[in-house]
Amino acid sequence: MIEGNSAKNILVKAKKSKEKLGEAIHLFQSFLNSEGSVDLPKYYLARNRLKDGQALMDEALADAKQLLGPPPEYASAKINETRTKFLRDSHVLVESQSMDGLEAELLADEYIRSFMNSEKVAHYVREAGTYQTAGKRKLQNIKVRMLIDELDAQAAEARTLQQKAGEKIQAK
Repeated sequence: MIEGNSAKNILVKAKKSKEKLGEAIHLFQSFLNSEGSVDLPKYYLARNRLKDGQALMDEALADAKQLLGPPPEYASAKINETRTKFLRDSHVLVESQSMDGLEAELLADEYIRSFMNSEKVAHYVREAGTYQTAGKRKLQNIKVRMLIDELDAQAAEARTLQQKAGEKIQAK
């Protein structure tokens, strides 16, 4: 049921997605800031980076849903315990159950720090911490939720820049 690399794959795919989306944003901004003739190869490269980043983000989200989502009804309690232990050992879940402890744990996490600065982490914990505990969501899954939300924001920014770049191409 649990593949050894599945949990790490979420983090690896998220990191690669962040890199691709960051490249797309940089290329689109460079394209939009360039004067003179339209540099179509740069536009197409940025568009492909956006597609690659979006695909990796979607894969990471699918993996996260599979690993962190509700277990099948037929799953025994022993399987659920094993799954939770595996995710904790893979550093996918957080241990803290209080907002202060959660913020400190996330700020100490090397992977989260590579994604977000301390101000973003603190803001996210304040804003989304209560949202994460609503309904059937578990606070221990907030780390993955943060990564997916950050990637989603980057993808939205890249899509906005892509639209502006498309308008620039049509105007010329």
